[in-house]
Amino acid sequence: MPHPYRSVDDGLAQHASFGHLSRCIAQITPASTAANATSGWNTIRRMPTPYTMPALGGSVQGGVLTRFSVMSGAISVAYFAAIEVLLGTVNMATGAFTDGVAMPAARKHFMNRAGVQVASLMPVWRVSAAVTATTPVITTTYVNEDGTGSRTCTMTLPTSPLLNSCFMMAPHLQTGDTAIRDITNATRSVGSAGELQAFGLMPLSWQVANAVGGAPAPVAPLWVPTVDWDVIEADSIGFYTLGSIAATNATVDFELLAVSA
Repeated sequence: MPHPYRSVDDGLAQHASFGHLSRCIAQITPASTAANATSGWNTIRRMPTPYTMPALGGSVQGGVLTRFSVMSGAISVAYFAAIEVLLGTVNMATGAFTDGVAMPAARKHFMNRAGVQVASLMPVWRVSAAVTATTPVITTTYVNEDGTGSRTCTMTLPTSPLLNSCFMMAPHLQTGDTAIRDITNATRSVGSAGELQAFGLMPLSWQVANAVGGAPAPVAPLWVPTVDWDVIEADSIGFYTLGSIAATNATVDFELLAVSA
């Protein structure tokens, strides 16, 4: 069967053969902590409820995102959906690092059905359990986009950042590096409680809210300039906000169409 992004007819054919996966997830998003010049510059927050891709049957290899929108009362906030790859975890109480997995070595997208090595342009540290620490320094040892290891990213996070606050590593990567394939170690300078998770994000789609009243301005994933990654079984799709730390509610609506052999 064809890839649904190749044409409208192919998308309709895939829908007729395999149907679609459509979900609507209500999110209650508590307040988060803003980023600053030493912790990623861009204020990012992960919504608390991701979506895990279920088991796929028959000849279905994965799905591609064809619709993504967020309804929220927030004003002037951008939203995005991304595949989350858990690269590693730091226990802020003990300093112990638990290795995760590397970015996919052969992930398929519309233009490359053989699969490509992925390096995340948006690696973030996410507060996965509320942190108690005064301006902790997080030193991350990573493999860059070219496969060169023992590279270093150093960030100083705000004091005791709140749950689901995210801090982007990209502005603090070693000079000349643009992305991360893997994390091999991470340390923290201080801390008595909490946990950080390192995610390598693979963005799927974006949406910008209107400056007045939070009215959504979604861009169809078919036209948005991101890589149209296959979402495969057990992938976690996370939903993120850019530009706000205020507590709010949101409803995420999305749809995937099947990619088949």
